Amino acid sequence: MLVFVTALKSARASRDWGRVCRLFERTARSACAQTAGEFRHIVVVHDRPAIQFEHPNLEFMQANYPAPAGETVRKQLDDRKRKVFLGLLHARRYSPTHVTFLDADDLVNRRLAAHAAIAPEANGWYFRRGYVYGEGMDTVYLMRRRFHQWSGTSHLLAFRLLRFPRGDDLDAFSRENRFLNHVLCERLCRERGTALQPLPFAGAVYCVAHGDNSYDHTPFLWPPNPAKRLVKRLLHYRPLTPAIRAEFGLSPAPAAAVY
Repeated sequence: MLVFVTALKSARASRDWGRVCRLFERTARSACAQTAGEFRHIVVVHDRPAIQFEHPNLEFMQANYPAPAGETVRKQLDDRKRKVFLGLLHARRYSPTHVTFLDADDLVNRRLAAHAAIAPEANGWYFRRGYVYGEGMDTVYLMRRRFHQWSGTSHLLAFRLLRFPRGDDLDAFSRENRFLNHVLCERLCRERGTALQPLPFAGAVYCVAHGDNSYDHTPFLWPPNPAKRLVKRLLHYRPLTPAIRAEFGLSPAPAAAVY
């Protein structure tokens, strides 16, 4: 069984909590649209989001520490790491075969759970291919080779690869599981003899430019240089078709952005 683990930022750490809730609702709908029924979506929160969506496989877990104040990237990353750890501890009760770390604003392919079920003993897969979506656009940016080094939602890992230290200490867990860094994951798994395979289809949509991202990817997606912009449009941009929307649950943008 596949488990999705999501760390949702708190209301006090959000620029616009209503927008965070709307983006997360789209994410939850995407995760729960899996073609296979054997999955769970565990969401660790300080504040339960106000959404109009329920699903028997979606559950919320309350974080057991005070919500951090401020929006600095460092604080957000630390908060995310702690929440992911709590989600993984909770996930053990389901004896999952695989886990995917799903950012609270990203979208996943509806075939992930079915793919994991086909090969329950596999070490896992990295998302070599995926899309980047800027809110308000009618196109998506196709990454053919290095999506897993850009997006945190980019791996489907065997749960048995995780090492849980005695006492369930977060710092010890981080030291023993350095490979969970999405930039390093594929290489470190290969070096430790537990190589991952490339997912044979686009695995996720990395959603950006909606106002609550930690990083601004606008210069990459839409460079100011007209020549570079034309090259990117020709080589990488694809129309946002109904088929892509259906595959990832990419509903109309809850907050538009203008490039």
